Amino acid sequence: MVETSPLPKGTKRYDPSVVKNFLSTALLRVGVEPDDAACLDLAFKHNKRLSLKEVGLFVDGVAVKQIGKLNFSLIKEWLDDVVTVSIDEICASVEDTFQETRTIPEPAGALALAGLKKYTKSKGLRNKNLIAINSGANLNFDRLGHIVERVQLGENKEVLLSVRIPEEKGSFRKFCKLLGKRMISE
Repeated sequence: MVETSPLPKGTKRYDPSVVKNFLSTALLRVGVEPDDAACLDLAFKHNKRLSLKEVGLFVDGVAVKQIGKLNFSLIKEWLDDVVTVSIDEICASVEDTFQETRTIPEPAGALALAGLKKYTKSKGLRNKNLIAINSGANLNFDRLGHIVERVQLGENKEVLLSVRIPEEKGSFRKFCKLLGKRMISE
């Protein structure tokens, strides 16, 4: 069984009952972080706490520059792996949660599902019992538009390109031929 969870990384403390349940089961435990705030992944790779130069704030519930000292000492003993996910993958997981439950998690709440999807795909896991813990639903309404816009990118159903096309006859047609039978929306 694989369990993914966005674990507190800063100075937050764990609820002892959650820790006891988390440790007492025979699970493969995978921590999940956004690509732009991956201080746990960095600490795991170097086996020590390091600080990030910058931290993205889209997933503000887990946006810290350096994992807390106590948290790292505990987490490194509990976790089997760490996976990082993009903002687009997180947005796609917000939509997945909405489609299945008609609830809208905040980005930090959708982080575990995004990690679960990425981890199972990368490891080729099928027909397994999998758990993702949604840990937040205090979404700011103004973020919803941004999330909806990025969902198609996160599901790899759409791609966003910025290209410079020469101002000459036939250049757009040539660009379209390079794209093949893909739709161009804007």
